[in-house]
Amino acid sequence: MSLMNYFKRYTLLLLVFALILPLQAQKKREKRVLLDPAFRGFSVNFDIASPFMGLVFDKNVVNVEAFADVNLYNIFFPVFEIGYGSIDQTIVNGANYSASAPFWRIGMDFNIIGVPDTKYEIGHLKHYAYAGVRYGMSIIDYHMSDVPYYDDFWNEPQLFNYSGIGTYTGWLELVGGIRIDVAYGLTMGWSVRFRSLFHTSAPGKEYLWYVPGYGNASKTNFNFTYSIGYTFFTAKKHMNKAIVNP
Repeated sequence: MSLMNYFKRYTLLLLVFALILPLQAQKKREKRVLLDPAFRGFSVNFDIASPFMGLVFDKNVVNVEAFADVNLYNIFFPVFEIGYGSIDQTIVNGANYSASAPFWRIGMDFNIIGVPDTKYEIGHLKHYAYAGVRYGMSIIDYHMSDVPYYDDFWNEPQLFNYSGIGTYTGWLELVGGIRIDVAYGLTMGWSVRFRSLFHTSAPGKEYLWYVPGYGNASKTNFNFTYSIGYTFFTAKKHMNKAIVNP
């Protein structure tokens, strides 16, 4: 097995364990039922790694995205992500593949390091590690040109073109990352993602070579994001009542 396959396998295992950690940590720490409102704030963030990597490593790929999440009890973070991607690239045997589309992802992140120990005061969660899941979707217009095809009778290569308009694609993601409050709500963070194509209306993955927001459609993908954003905190409040279980 190659070094890359080992890396993918152990990274996937780490992400799976990260999803289990919140349940394990919950058993060890003090249980507290908060009767105050769950809403603790929200944040808006932009991924600065994807466009930078496109400029440096592959100028034929363009990817920009942003996301927003809501803080519930400093534990649960519903997330909505939106972006746009395009590609125009020569692939195997001189064939050309081009595609462009917006994409969306919805999901949930879970704080895996615990909540602030503020006793009877609702505190702001400024630094935390998280694990989460996403469902991504995109409706793609793509075109393949100069694709070689060998005729069995004449044994000579033939070229054909294929276009897919309004092709629907969905995928699943496992996510692990860190968020840090730099100063006065300015946040920075990074995440690692494992992606697997779930379904598509294309006739086959060999036609749908690249999916904006996902990557190479013929395999599972790993992705890295680095974000910068701003968090809008709610005002600190004292809890009216709390139930503490020893």
